[in-house]
Amino acid sequence: MRERREAAEQIRARTARERTDYSSQLEAVQQQCRDNSAQLDEAHTTFVQIERELQAHQQRAAQAEEEYNSHRAELDQRQRGRMEHLRQGSEISRALERQQAERDALDERTVAMRGEEDTATTERDQALQAAGEAESALAETRQQLSTCQQQRATALAERDHTEKDLRDLSTQRDAAQRAAEANQARLQVLEKVRAGYQGYQSGVRTLMLESPHAALFRGVLGDLIEVETAYARAVEVALGEALQALIADSDSGLLKGIAHLRERSGRVGILSLEAPPRTLGPVLDPDPMPGLRGPLLDYVRPEASITPLIIGLLHNTFLVEDLQTALALTRRYPDAYVRCVTPDGDAVDLFGLASGGQSQAEDSGVLGRGREIRTLRSLVAHQKARYAAIGPRLAVLADQLGVLTQRLEDLATENETWRTKEREQIHQHQRACADAERLAARLAQLHGESTSLAKRCQALDQSIAEQAEHLRHNEAESTRLSEESSALEEDLKQSETRRRERREALGTLQVEHARTAEIVQGLERDATRLKNIDENLQNNIERLAAEGVEAERQQAECSARSTALAEELKGLHQGRETLAAEQDQRRQHWAAANTQNRELQENISHLQRQLNEQRERRTSLEVRISEMQLQTQHIRERVQEEYQCDVAAMGPLDEALDEETTQQRIDQLRQSLHRLGSVHLGVLEEHQEQKERYDFLRQQRDDLVIAAEDLKKTLSLIDRTARRMFLQSFEQIRETFKETFVRFFPGGEADLRLEENIDALEAQIDIIARPRGKRLQNIALLSGGERALT
Repeated sequence: MRERREAAEQIRARTARERTDYSSQLEAVQQQCRDNSAQLDEAHTTFVQIERELQAHQQRAAQAEEEYNSHRAELDQRQRGRMEHLRQGSEISRALERQQAERDALDERTVAMRGEEDTATTERDQALQAAGEAESALAETRQQLSTCQQQRATALAERDHTEKDLRDLSTQRDAAQRAAEANQARLQVLEKVRAGYQGYQSGVRTLMLESPHAALFRGVLGDLIEVETAYARAVEVALGEALQALIADSDSGLLKGIAHLRERSGRVGILSLEAPPRTLGPVLDPDPMPGLRGPLLDYVRPEASITPLIIGLLHNTFLVEDLQTALALTRRYPDAYVRCVTPDGDAVDLFGLASGGQSQAEDSGVLGRGREIRTLRSLVAHQKARYAAIGPRLAVLADQLGVLTQRLEDLATENETWRTKEREQIHQHQRACADAERLAARLAQLHGESTSLAKRCQALDQSIAEQAEHLRHNEAESTRLSEESSALEEDLKQSETRRRERREALGTLQVEHARTAEIVQGLERDATRLKNIDENLQNNIERLAAEGVEAERQQAECSARSTALAEELKGLHQGRETLAAEQDQRRQHWAAANTQNRELQENISHLQRQLNEQRERRTSLEVRISEMQLQTQHIRERVQEEYQCDVAAMGPLDEALDEETTQQRIDQLRQSLHRLGSVHLGVLEEHQEQKERYDFLRQQRDDLVIAAEDLKKTLSLIDRTARRMFLQSFEQIRETFKETFVRFFPGGEADLRLEENIDALEAQIDIIARPRGKRLQNIALLSGGERALT
């Protein structure tokens, strides 16, 4: 404020000084205006007098100018006529010279054309002869090329057939190898299972694998017999658990095995070879009947040592077609102990018990395992033999394929040689035909030119005679016009002298007139300038007076406000410090509020769930209390009606409440209430603010997602457009490169290729070139000169 007050005082002083200066300048300017007005009146009088004299001299000068122009126009007309005749004479002379020169050139051209016709006729005959020879050589080359292509096609078909056979055999060999390996693995697993006696009773594994008495046993009965696949199920049903019985060489072995199992745990059936065969009744020889195939023993092939044992086990056991036949057989011989089985495993035992149905483990029995092992051994041997037999055939086919491949390469080289020769001969034939056609056209052209030259010579002779007559007439007319021009030149000189004198006088007056006009204009400009200066000075004086008044007012205001501002400034300094402290406190409060807001949202959710649970519980309790009150009232009424007893008058029950349980319940409820705490009413408002903030941020996020999608679409469009434009330009450059390469290397080939399986915008460009007589190869393999031209 002090600075503004000092500035107002400076403005007042400056305004007073400038008003004094502007007043002095205003008086001087007004005196100059009066002097300039007197000079301007005098200059106007002189200017009017000079302007009258100038108009009189201009009229006389115009008359002299008109006379001079008339003589000049007539002389110019004569001169133009004379010059026109001279020009025409010159043109006629030049035309005569050109026509004469052209006539001489036509004679020379006629002689030269006759010699050129003879030369062209000779060259045409030679070109026709060369074209015929090239055509004959081309036909022979094409015949050789066709033969080579047929041989190549035959060799290619043989190679394709051999490759197909080779692939088929390779596939068969691989399939045989895979099948043999799979079957071998299966066989090894089965043999391991059998060697480990897996699937047998625990007693079998204990005796055969863990006991010192394994040598006393020959093995399991199921492993010592062979049965055809079709009857394996029938034998398994007939023998039953005996299939898993061990075969002991003697009774001592039997006893030792049982004793060992008694010590170790486990059970097993053991058959001793020393035991005499036992049978139930005599051997039955039934009469033939439909469905009876015969004794089951006929379909079993046991080892020689256990044959008596098998005979006893399968005593009077017959194989029949179906269960009906089995029942009929047992009914026919009711006194005999007969057992019948079907191939499917249905059976009627010695005591008439019939069994049948389908078992899910038919192929996993002892006989099935052995049968599968034998089958797999045979199959593996067959597959290995097949694999070994395919190897030599593959070697033979590979040798044949190598021979055919070499043959194809030789034929390809030969085919390329014949193609190159064919292209060269085609070019030779085309060049010869083109030369013959060109020479024939040239002969026709020369003949036409000769005829034209003869007609032109005749026309030139006639034109030369006419031009000579025109030249003589033009020279006579030019002489007449020259004489008339001399007389007109004398008259023109006199007119020009008069015009020059009047122009000089007019020029003197014009100079004086211009000088006077300049003086007048200068005085008018000075008057205008002085007037503007006067107005500016008046305006400046008025402006300075207003500035002085405004400066005095501002000085008074500044003095009044200076004191008030000092007090206000002091208060503002104190308020700024308070606001700064409050701002820091608000920031800390805002950070804590954000953290508390997140915690409150989680607490609100938790409390809301608990509140809902408590409300549901309270509702259920209120309903229950109402029901209990109704029941109590109903009971009281019934007691009153039936027993005339007032329950309320009897007082409370004598039984005391369980105070410990009740107190625990009260403590639990108090803890629950304490955990719930008081409900913060401002949470909902804070939640609403946070929700609005969240909705705003989500809207911004959605806008950004949409913008990102639009940007992706734009980038995709730019990428597709760039790729399309690049491919179009690449194809155009590729075709141009091919054409240009052929012009530099006749008979050669070239190409531009993009790197495969890579985006077109990022792929490398390979330059492939093949000059005539070379194979198609990369540009890096060419010589330095070829690479530079490419």
